Amino acid sequence: MKIIALLPARNESWILPTYLSSVKPLADEIIAINDRSTDNTRQILEDAGAKVYENSEFLKSGWAEFSTRQKLLELGRQSGGTHFIILDADETLSANFIKNGREAIERLQPGQKLVFPWLFLWKSSGFYMDDKRCLFSNNSKDIIFCDKPDLKYDYSFMHVDRTPGPKTPETIVNINKKDGVCFHFAYVDFKNSLLQQAWLRCSDLIQEKKNYVKINNKYYLPKGGDLNLSSVPGEWLKGLTLPAEPENLPHSWHLPAILDFFDKYGIEFFEPLEIWDISELNDEFIKRVGRKPKSSKAHIYLQPIIKLRRKLISIRNKKI
Repeated sequence: MKIIALLPARNESWILPTYLSSVKPLADEIIAINDRSTDNTRQILEDAGAKVYENSEFLKSGWAEFSTRQKLLELGRQSGGTHFIILDADETLSANFIKNGREAIERLQPGQKLVFPWLFLWKSSGFYMDDKRCLFSNNSKDIIFCDKPDLKYDYSFMHVDRTPGPKTPETIVNINKKDGVCFHFAYVDFKNSLLQQAWLRCSDLIQEKKNYVKINNKYYLPKGGDLNLSSVPGEWLKGLTLPAEPENLPHSWHLPAILDFFDKYGIEFFEPLEIWDISELNDEFIKRVGRKPKSSKAHIYLQPIIKLRRKLISIRNKKI
């Protein structure tokens, strides 16, 4: 058995020590594709012993999630990997999984994958979203799999499945919270996480023109203190290197990328999206158009239907 962690990365220096503290006890090797980072992402990874490639070695232009994940899998196979950990840089496995993780991974049969509760931390490492109204609660994510030669990723422009191959009762191995979870740290860096979500909404609208209600539903997040939270047990974090408070971090690459979208498609094309509570985007709209933007609110009135749908999906997933 050879366990390899496969990582796409771009400007992740703020969270890489956390990611590395999670995967290094489990993985025999780390392979990363660096996507035009302007910080010290590459240096941190190489100092930790990772093999780092530039995406320009494989892709002629920009970020392409499908191609990047498929290329990482090819590189992992070339390096002799039999089992793969597919975390993003802003994710970690919890301490209660890490202590017995290699044994759990070794028990997997070819084509099987470990599916973890996927907890989105909220503004700190101490709390996670536990609110049935939003996409980022009561979710699970397939993170680790045992390889088979015929496994490959199915194409998707965005949101490619984390592991290749089908999710069936025969391939799914669910992990209970008491045995381990996957933490998502994106909303710990709250300022940049909102920009990331805005970039995703804009990217989706470019691909699905006029489908703004669906897109706003997809990324719906209750605002302010209206979000229900739960505490993270201390033993789930024991031994992990937690990120420093990120208040003073510079803007991520998402802001200039969004401004590029505005230049290319016109800022009013994106007006129905619920992104204008971000001051930089709101100010940009006023500067370019001469008035405040008016995003669509139709998705808010659909939330009872969305809540019921997510409940039914959750019940179905538990039966798998």
